[in-house]
Order: sequence, then C-alpha cells, then structure tokens
Amino acid sequence: MQDTDRARRFGRRKLLKGVGAGALATSAVVFGAPGTANAANYACCSLVFAPSSYSACAGASKKYIWTCRWTSTTGCSCCEKGTSPNYTASAYRCERV
Repeated sequence: MQDTDRARRFGRRKLLKGVGAGALATSAVVFGAPGTANAANYACCSLVFAPSSYSACAGASKKYIWTCRWTSTTGCSCCEKGTSPNYTASAYRCERV
C-alpha cells in the first residue's frame, strides 16, 4: 500500500513537471524570445537606442511615451518611436518640476 501511494505521488510530480515545462515553452512562443538589448540609460529613462530628437519622437504617429522622476526636483519624459518590439528611435527630455 505504501509503494502505491509513493508511485502515485511521483507520477503526479512528473505530470506537473511536464505541464510546467509545456507552459514555459508555450509562453516563449507566444511572447517571443528576448532580442538583443541595446538599452541606453539616460537620466531615469531606459531607452532602446541612444537618444535622438525628442520632438521628432513625440511627434511620430506611432510612439510610446512615459514619465519618470530622476531626482526630487527633476522629472523626465521618455519616448520610443515606433511600436514594440520594432522601435526605431529613442529620446528623452527632463525638466525641473
């Protein structure tokens, strides 16, 4: 009886391991593998590329803009031009707040 319980327990573990590995593989396919990181850290912005013109980035039809606080008195607007994961340019602008 004890051997049967032990066999069930190990069978269940194998099943759960397989399900976990399958979920991990599926998420890699759905979300894609990470690409090469070209990140550049400027102020509090982690940018994909070295910064270029903020006005050109912010004026683009497809962009992603976010804000962050660099110091207690300085806030920044960060911009990635294009759409994820195909950004084509990065920029930032910081101002005293």
